[in-house]
Amino acid sequence: MSRYGYLGSELSPGATTTGQADALAALLDALSLDRAHVVSLSAGSMAAARLALSHRDRVERLVLESPVLPAARPLRLPPTFVLRAMLRSERPTWLTTVRPSLVARASGVGWTNLDADGQAELAEIMTTLLPVHPRRAGMIFDNVVTAPEMLADQLPWEEISVPTLVVTAEDSPLPRPAAARAVVDRLPRGNLLVLPRGGHLLLGNIGPLRAALAAFLTDITPR
Repeated sequence: MSRYGYLGSELSPGATTTGQADALAALLDALSLDRAHVVSLSAGSMAAARLALSHRDRVERLVLESPVLPAARPLRLPPTFVLRAMLRSERPTWLTTVRPSLVARASGVGWTNLDADGQAELAEIMTTLLPVHPRRAGMIFDNVVTAPEMLADQLPWEEISVPTLVVTAEDSPLPRPAAARAVVDRLPRGNLLVLPRGGHLLLGNIGPLRAALAAFLTDITPR
């Protein structure tokens, strides 16, 4: 499945993140699933958190990997007109696939600090952004609606009752470990995993992440 505005999912006028959560619940209905583990990444964490709030009986456990979170020094989002201009063409995004070093520093990890596996991982991640056209509306929606809502602290974290794991890295600019800890402290059943390195994209941690998520989702770790 794709969120609003991505890869064929419609983005109706007046779309909201709560509506996205309702759509996810409808998907569970269509699949005849009563409950599910929900794992999200970055801006997708808003839809996951909204689902756990609006349809808490449908979420077994919740994982928020590198979520956009409220912070003492909120991230400054790019102006919408700049993002729209960049996304009119495939070329700017295509350049990041042939020069992933351009993205590495922005994600919190310098290109030269990545080993060969980490560099290959980042290059592969960047290819998932192409083609841009069927993702353009969703990327703009996230910039205009999703991220600002999360950064403005509009979620009642205290009401997310399901066991929740928040994952970030020590060198991640989004979320910084302090911001992640502040949110976990507000979660009734919150757990925090701070990886030693990896930046926003948690690069170089495939093995540790799989082990941590498997432990959390199978209730091996303490609640």
